[in-house]
Amino acid sequence: MSARVITPFSFHKLRQKKQFISIVIDTFRATSSIVTLMHSGASKIRITNNGNDAKLLKKNRYPNSLLIGEAKSIMIEGFEYGNTPSVFFEKIFKDKEIIFTSSSGAKSVLSLKAQNHILIGSLLNLSSVISEGFKLAQSEDCEILIIPSGSAWDETSYVIEDWITGVLIANTLSAEHGFNDISEGDFYAKTQKILKMGHTIECLLKNSPNGKVLKKLGFEADVDFATRLNLISKVPKIKEFREMDGISFCVIS
Repeated sequence: MSARVITPFSFHKLRQKKQFISIVIDTFRATSSIVTLMHSGASKIRITNNGNDAKLLKKNRYPNSLLIGEAKSIMIEGFEYGNTPSVFFEKIFKDKEIIFTSSSGAKSVLSLKAQNHILIGSLLNLSSVISEGFKLAQSEDCEILIIPSGSAWDETSYVIEDWITGVLIANTLSAEHGFNDISEGDFYAKTQKILKMGHTIECLLKNSPNGKVLKKLGFEADVDFATRLNLISKVPKIKEFREMDGISFCVIS
């Protein structure tokens, strides 16, 4: 079996139109938030492309849902919460339905609508998402694609926290489960080189460009929280993609 780390842009350029096990990553902060919300008891999360779609979906279809998410790192006006996983870990969302959006991670998830198996990965659930991906790849006999969200609008932007998480998954699949890592490209090579330098993951990510930006904006607790390894065993999965009133969204339950 094989695995590879691939950008969302490269995924859409694949000539092979087949099914994969997809693991989506947005370490700072979307997938960390989704993992934490499900751990804290949320019954359903609907992911939309932007804040306007989220508000319309709540107004027209799901009035009892909580609006959670951000645009350009800041909580959207009219939302109950921003994209703050450290806050979600301390709260109880038992049986709550949520409509979620974010700048990059939400868009990456929605771009995979043709895939049957989409897992939400982060450092928080690293071991669990690796285990679940391995089991699915065995049962389905297919390749695992690990997709660092990066910058949803810039193919040339290297987002270190997403790539480090993705390459850690690929390395573990190779070392512990015998997967053939067929990743390639400058971002992959750069990440492997960084990991071999021996710095801790926590140090690398806290001092990353996005880590510094988030700390400057007052989200240092999220940066600290999202770098914690294997804190959560929950592995959220996309159950379906839907469209209502011209709004595309996917459902985690």
